[in-house]
Formats: sequence, C-alpha cells, structure tokens
Amino acid sequence: MDIQINDLSKSFGDKVIFKDFSFRFEDGVTTVISGESGCGKTTLLRIIAGLDRDYKGKISPDKFTVSVAFQEPRLFPGATVWENLAPFDKNGRAEELLIKLGIGKESFDILPDELSGGMARRVSLARAILKDADVYLFDEPFAGLDAENAENTAKIIKEYCEGKTCIAVTHNKELAEVFAHKFLYL
Repeated sequence: MDIQINDLSKSFGDKVIFKDFSFRFEDGVTTVISGESGCGKTTLLRIIAGLDRDYKGKISPDKFTVSVAFQEPRLFPGATVWENLAPFDKNGRAEELLIKLGIGKESFDILPDELSGGMARRVSLARAILKDADVYLFDEPFAGLDAENAENTAKIIKEYCEGKTCIAVTHNKELAEVFAHKFLYL
C-alpha cells in the first residue's frame, strides 16, 4: 500500500521539524530514511504509525495497519521470548525467524530482562516482522548489534520484507544498501 505524505508541517515549540513536506512511500518498496540527528526521522515514523497526531498536513490513506520495531526493544516484560512472538505468529514462522536471527531454542523460555540488549532488539524486530500489517516501520534496527548480527539482521529484513511496504530509519548506509530499494535523506 502506498503511504502518501502531503504538506506535513510539524514543530516542537519554536523548532520546525517539517514544513510543507511531501513524499510517497511506494507499495512493496523498502525505503530507508537517513539524515542528521534531530532532523525528524523518528518523528516521521511516529506520525506514520499514528503515535503523534500533533501535526498539520495529510497522510493517505486514512486507515492502515502498522507494525513497529522501536529504537529500544519494547517486549512484554512478564512474557518469555516465545510468548512475546506467539500472538503474531500466524504462519508458523517464529521459530525459523528467531534461529535465523541468532536466537537459539535454549533462549525461547527466557524473560526479556534476562536477554542482552542485542538479543532483545532482535526479538523485538522478529515480533514486528511476524505481525501482519500494511506497513512495517523499523527505527534504527541495527543499534546495539555487533557487525555480524547487524549484517545478518539486514539480510533478514530483506528476506522477510520483500514485497511489503517498509520504512526504516538508519545511519548505517552500508547495511541499508543490503535491503533498501529507495533512500530518503532528511
């Protein structure tokens, strides 16, 4: 599904983040957003996700579903790794995806506070990928990952998001080139 941003204006106090910004995120295309810190990358994701409604302009269509992997992992604290993914695993892909992301079966029964930061990020990313949605949003999916896990994660995003409308924010251009079709520099 295409996501069309028309004449978006957004400020935080006196700081203008967007002024009459327009862009079309194409159906089935993975677009990577990059730019300097504070330029509005995460703000744009929050607006698309419907988490920030304090802006002027129009997002079309009016309704669509999103799946988000935030900058910081947001896992259900009292649920194991497996329990965090199970509600979103409609096609039986969770086990395979976790293993591809380097999360072995021995970790499936672990609670989030027992995971390393990188493992928690990968579980959070797996949950976002598994959810059935119109649009997938990834905010700094490689933060806190070592080079090997980051490269593997980029390949996983490419594999599992092929043909889906995906928007990712990252500063890592080399990894973005692994899975991106288009780039937007803010």
